[in-house]
Amino acid sequence: MTKLERKLKFGLGNRIESQSMSGHRGNVLPPKEVMQQIGVDLASLPECDKYRYFILVIDYFSKWTKGEPLKDKTAVSVASFLFKLICRHSCGKIHINDQGREFVNSVSTELYRLTGIHERLTSAYHPQANGLVERQNAGVKYKLLKVLQGKPEGWSRCLDPLLFAHRTTVHRSTKMPLFFLLYGRQPILPIYFSNHLDGSDMTDNDSNFAYRNNEEEMSELNEDEVTKVKEMIINIKEKAFDTAYNNIKLPQATQKTKYDQR
Repeated sequence: MTKLERKLKFGLGNRIESQSMSGHRGNVLPPKEVMQQIGVDLASLPECDKYRYFILVIDYFSKWTKGEPLKDKTAVSVASFLFKLICRHSCGKIHINDQGREFVNSVSTELYRLTGIHERLTSAYHPQANGLVERQNAGVKYKLLKVLQGKPEGWSRCLDPLLFAHRTTVHRSTKMPLFFLLYGRQPILPIYFSNHLDGSDMTDNDSNFAYRNNEEEMSELNEDEVTKVKEMIINIKEKAFDTAYNNIKLPQATQKTKYDQR
């Protein structure tokens, strides 16, 4: 067993192992919009290109996952990542993280004050409160190990493509791709163009994924038609969100039943 494998198997396992709790689990409803509530966590890996950590965030509704390698886990490094996240996806409502000094400090306090985000801290005695991002961290580490075939060299360069692959697959809870729930469209993947290098034999089915220049068609739409298209897009989004929300509640109910029967 390599050093990285031992680190993943024992160090990570100890971190996310569930503690035995008595009583029944409360029925916590998931958010109904993207980026309303996100979980934030840090994980460590053997040093690569001077990077020793990666920070991971997960949107509790769409399950969208974003990660970034860090050279240190100082308050400034973590706050800089969160600031970039806010600039890209807006402020949101709730950020969930543990009570580590990289999260609980004057820098993050001021950031949350200025943006109106509520910081929710998890207890050291109940880390399951941020279990979604903890489990995702475990999954990312495991996948990195698989991709690198047990060799830690280059993990910082593999993080982005690995997370892109994750975001473009169907999530077992929502039954939809993470990418679609955040952006409202299907992703354009390299495989679609590798199969049609010159674009001459692309079918109508392929056009659902590949880019088409429809600038001329859009310029011919009048104001009423634009309004109808906008309303149609909003309606599709609302239906997709409702479906994803109901899909999330199903496994939650199953997990609660199993937990209460212990």
